[in-house]
Amino acid sequence: MSKAFTRESDDDNEGALPRPRAPLPQGVKNYITAEGAQRLREELAALLERAHSSEKPERKPLRDARMRQLQEIIGSLVVAEVPHERDVIRFDARVTVRRESTIETYRLVGIDEADLDRNEISWLSPLAKVLLGKHAGDRIVFRSPSGMEEITVLSVDY
Repeated sequence: MSKAFTRESDDDNEGALPRPRAPLPQGVKNYITAEGAQRLREELAALLERAHSSEKPERKPLRDARMRQLQEIIGSLVVAEVPHERDVIRFDARVTVRRESTIETYRLVGIDEADLDRNEISWLSPLAKVLLGKHAGDRIVFRSPSGMEEITVLSVDY
């Protein structure tokens, strides 16, 4: 089978360049959840540990690039506190919505921890921006890539 159709181990992300970091708008703090900050610190610690062990020389530049990126990110993080108002959508909320005939739950997180596979969206994303400040029961008109759609907020949890 061609190498193009094989998959490298998920444990070894060092075969790819670090994904570019989404820029923050001017003057916006780099908020992150406590869990997200911990994951980034653990990733950096693991890379530093590998740097002191034997490693294939061709992976060193990629590892070093990711370590520099993580150090930059970690240096700019502001761990957000959980809001006191639990019924209002704020940073770190888990929001369940009805979009047409589907029900989805999203978590509003920092740009450096957003993960669409886990339905964790950046608090600066278009969807999160229309959800912020809303309550369960609110209906929102949202311009998605497929056009205008109505979203109903079913619940807010932290």
